[in-house]
Amino acid sequence: MAKEKNTCFVINFRRRATGAFGFSGFADLLQWKPVHERSCLAMRVVLAMIAILLAAAQQVRAEAEAFSLALDELQVAQRFSCGGSCGTVRSCEEAVYLWCVCGYARADGDGDGVPCEKVCGDSTQRNLQKVRELMDQFGCR
Repeated sequence: MAKEKNTCFVINFRRRATGAFGFSGFADLLQWKPVHERSCLAMRVVLAMIAILLAAAQQVRAEAEAFSLALDELQVAQRFSCGGSCGTVRSCEEAVYLWCVCGYARADGDGDGVPCEKVCGDSTQRNLQKVRELMDQFGCR
């Protein structure tokens, strides 16, 4: 009984003259070719390493996207600076930042929960809800 050799097959790309009418198709260029066992093992190792690298690249990409989202949140929180007053803010978002992040207590002088009433409006339920959402966005309570 003859011992059977383990072989694997690879695609062999052949160069071929195309003739007067040009390229005749990929089927003429591709051919399955048997490969020796050692070469087959080496190819399997290389393919396994490529698969590992691709998986690692996917993980790095996912982590980079997560970091990018976290960075975007930090940039939103740092869009405004401390040191202003209600007379210098241009939006309710900036007023809430000044009040809850910077600790400018005078922004809510009447203690109704809405800072800089000229910008954020009176202490209606709608405005209070808007201020709470902005406080959550900035991570303060």
